[in-house]
Amino acid sequence: MAESRWRPSLLTLLLAPALRVVSCLSFGPAEVVGAAGRVGSALASDDAAMACIARADFQSSLGLQSPPGSPIIVATGAEAWDDVVRVARRRGRVSDLVFVGNGPLEWIPDESTAVLLYARAREGRLEAPAPAPPCRAFGKHAEWCTRLLEARGVACSVVRDREEFEHFYAAKLSWACTMWLACAELGTSCDRIARHDIVHKLVRELAPWISSRADVDFIMEDQAAYAQALEGCVPSASLALSELDARNGWCLKRAQAELGSPSAVRLAMPLHTRLLEAHTNRPLFVGRYSCVEE
Repeated sequence: MAESRWRPSLLTLLLAPALRVVSCLSFGPAEVVGAAGRVGSALASDDAAMACIARADFQSSLGLQSPPGSPIIVATGAEAWDDVVRVARRRGRVSDLVFVGNGPLEWIPDESTAVLLYARAREGRLEAPAPAPPCRAFGKHAEWCTRLLEARGVACSVVRDREEFEHFYAAKLSWACTMWLACAELGTSCDRIARHDIVHKLVRELAPWISSRADVDFIMEDQAAYAQALEGCVPSASLALSELDARNGWCLKRAQAELGSPSAVRLAMPLHTRLLEAHTNRPLFVGRYSCVEE
């Protein structure tokens, strides 16, 4: 049986002129997958024109709560992205997906939109303390994302060149891989260790596996600016561990694929592997977060 498609109701057709005005003011129609989470709820922000979809319900609802061509914000962890893309592709909505989480750029379809959030989500709103870098958006819905974020009080810039965006994306993914680990090791907040030698060493070890175009100096400056703006902030180790396959674990797997053995991976990233084993309390190469089993 063919899946049902979104169709405007009779009331929607009758009120179309008014709805166009409301849509302009409210940034709808749109969908937010993972709307109950910190980021999803802050982006939806009680906007009546946005369909809020719980993460558990996206299989049955994604792409059916808004007209084709309208944005679908994916505010889930990266471990759900494959399933989201599969459902969206079945419903012809992959080009409408807007990814706002931490995960490899390679996991995002080329036709989708990606947004780098340089902001904290707290109590249903976004905060971007100065002088944090602006959020950055690339793709079909980049301009819409910029308007939405600025309406939520967060600066955002549109990046039109993919290679340039890849540099920014590498810096943000590096933040997601290194800063929680350095803060956990040193027992302090990110603003106090933004340029610490441990952070610099972790960036140097991980950069080649985050992106072939990674620029260590650029990454250090970008993530240091963000860290220094987040006074007193300690990145969540529990969240990082729950997303490890899309963060540090992904770098391990890429390194393993190229270097060929766990011992070679340890030689290439000695500090990273040592700290990761210490803060996961398990051997890196056995079990869920392994790149191979020894």
